[in-house]
Amino acid sequence: MRMERNRWVMKQEGISGGRLAKLRPVLCAVMLMAVCLLFSGVAEANYKDPAYRRPSVDRKRSDIILYVGDSRTWFYDLHHVKDKRDGLIYRDGASIGELRYNKNYSRCGQLGKYLRDALKTYPNAKIVLNFGCNGCSRVSSNAKRVVKEYQKWMRAYPNRKFYVASIFPAAERKPYSRGNMHYMNRALKKNFPDIYIDAGEYLERRGLDRPRKDGRGFQKRRGGYDLKHYSRYASKAVKKYIRSMVMAAG
Repeated sequence: MRMERNRWVMKQEGISGGRLAKLRPVLCAVMLMAVCLLFSGVAEANYKDPAYRRPSVDRKRSDIILYVGDSRTWFYDLHHVKDKRDGLIYRDGASIGELRYNKNYSRCGQLGKYLRDALKTYPNAKIVLNFGCNGCSRVSSNAKRVVKEYQKWMRAYPNRKFYVASIFPAAERKPYSRGNMHYMNRALKKNFPDIYIDAGEYLERRGLDRPRKDGRGFQKRRGGYDLKHYSRYASKAVKKYIRSMVMAAG
């Protein structure tokens, strides 16, 4: 009886079974839109910041690399993020902690805490240190400070594998001149000869250490180039090079 009544109502309103079938996808879409609006905050956050989501991964894997550095250490997925910070620790592919690193390298701020937590979370990860660019303002004294900080962290974690990546070439005037960059790198290579990775030389050899019309060198910006930061292409290339060197060293 109820079925007969439903058919009568549909007939009176001019809605056939075929039209109802056509309306079902529309109704479903409306309901889905309502759900999306209800949870738009979560959906939007997941969409806008995919790089900040920690992928499901075995944290005990030995091929995980923690990159510790300043803004120029923003490789791959986190390159060009809008939220500028003084420094970050990166797991390969995702941010795992913020560093409040003093730019003059006289103190390490909160780095010790974040580095400790990161190494605890990833017990077999290797660490690539990549600070130094922001210390070029007083390069002779700051080179000593960077070396001292690195040595302190290595003493604090004697059973972990550390690597020191050179700072990348820049093309601005002082303090970010090529001369200052090379001075800092010579100090790093002298003090860490067995674990030094010359990423700067790799960029120079590939011709990525300069403005390029194809956008593969320094990062483009309105009216020219950012002569301290690299494009996504160059950042991914040097990250791949560093990873190959770390994995080859075991």
